[in-house]
Amino acid sequence: MAIERNAPDDDAMSSVDRPQSGTRSGALWAVLTTLVTGGATFLVVSLFNLPPESAVTLSILVGGIALLIRFLVDFDRRLATVERLEKDGQADMRRLVGDAFSEINEATALFGQIEASALPTDLVTELVRNSTAISPHSPPIVHQFVQAQLRETAELLRELSEGGTVTYDGEDRDWLLGLTREATASIDGISLASVDHELWTSEFGRRYLDAQRHAVRAGRRVRRIFLLDQPRTKLEPELRAIYEEQRRMGIEVRVLDRSAVPLPLRVHVRDLIIFDGAVGYETAAAASGPGPLQVAETRLVLTAGRVGEMSQLFRELWEVAEDLIPEREVTVDAYLDIDDEATSKDVLDVVNDLAVWLGYRRPTEVERRRGSIFWRAKTTVSGDLLPHQMRDRAARLGRVAESAGGNGSGAGLLSDSHEAQILADLIRALDRTAHACIRVDRLLVLKYTGAAGPVIVSFTLSQGQLDILEQHPEMQTNPQTVLAELGREMGQGHAAG
Repeated sequence: MAIERNAPDDDAMSSVDRPQSGTRSGALWAVLTTLVTGGATFLVVSLFNLPPESAVTLSILVGGIALLIRFLVDFDRRLATVERLEKDGQADMRRLVGDAFSEINEATALFGQIEASALPTDLVTELVRNSTAISPHSPPIVHQFVQAQLRETAELLRELSEGGTVTYDGEDRDWLLGLTREATASIDGISLASVDHELWTSEFGRRYLDAQRHAVRAGRRVRRIFLLDQPRTKLEPELRAIYEEQRRMGIEVRVLDRSAVPLPLRVHVRDLIIFDGAVGYETAAAASGPGPLQVAETRLVLTAGRVGEMSQLFRELWEVAEDLIPEREVTVDAYLDIDDEATSKDVLDVVNDLAVWLGYRRPTEVERRRGSIFWRAKTTVSGDLLPHQMRDRAARLGRVAESAGGNGSGAGLLSDSHEAQILADLIRALDRTAHACIRVDRLLVLKYTGAAGPVIVSFTLSQGQLDILEQHPEMQTNPQTVLAELGREMGQGHAAG
């Protein structure tokens, strides 16, 4: 039976297979050479008429010398072949050993890096172990999917290790949920109404809020600024509901009208989140038509300088943002020293318009006393205006009412024609009564007749002054008494005329 050998090349064949047949043919050729040389010597010697014994001896000697020479030549050739094979073998061995040690060194260095990494060693080894456990009999799509996931993970780790910016096409959810769950200190976010319009009612948004709720319970500080896109944007009921829900979760929430953003910061405002003051997460909106904007790209920012700028932007916007006035019931009071139904109706209609202009819903009457008219109603915040806008309107009304005295001449000082019309209507309606006291929550408007004629006073009540009027509502039937009682906390009476 023949033995099959796998020889790597022709040289190996010549050094392994050929010598076997070559040995047999070489021995035969050596014998023939010896015989021929000895015979030729015998014939030559015989020509000199030497004794036969001498001829045979000389033939044997020459043949032996020829055999010895042939043996030495073959031995030298074989020795050279052995030396060449030894050198080739040593080179192959060195190459194999070098490659093996190179692979061992690379593996050793890799495991050294794993050991020195901040990541848990068992987590990295588990990734490798689970990757190698993919069955070779799995469908090709499984292999391709696993390769794609490993490629994306490797690319993500590379970009994270370089500390730059990682991008994701479209809206990502895994990064956001993962960072929210793993935050150790704080989560600060700026939420644009145009970008996050439908986020909070979606399945993803509910999971995101739940992750934030757990973060708050774990002692993390979570803050959010709802940035309204247009001045005096009406807060939709669902947005207020989301605001209240997040407040109940322990999230610190404030609202900021875009018109209140300081001018130098407006160009930098964008939808972003900062985790632990170290990682920035921001979305870029795609150009689209009417309706909510679509997220074109999500970016993870790890550059310390850029994250610092994002944190500074949040801090500055947080300072100018404000809490929403809670949905609480407030009182609207109106006292008129007349008993004329038509006149009182005109005044109360203006009071209702005034309440709506200040940012409240149209009041609902709960009490009316005749003789002199004392009317009490209840209302709540409408959500049309932000707190600073409501305060600004009340302050402007107070300043203009004082400058108007009793004739309404200051109404023209108001820049908004609707505002001016409301004040003019109020002063005109109050012309028919000598004394009046009108209160919409903390805004108080008084009219009385002084030595110099009609006096109109308007100012915003402090909490202490509001408590006094709530405890003694009958005081409002005498505007001058109100001024006297509240004057201590007012510091100095507000009088005009």
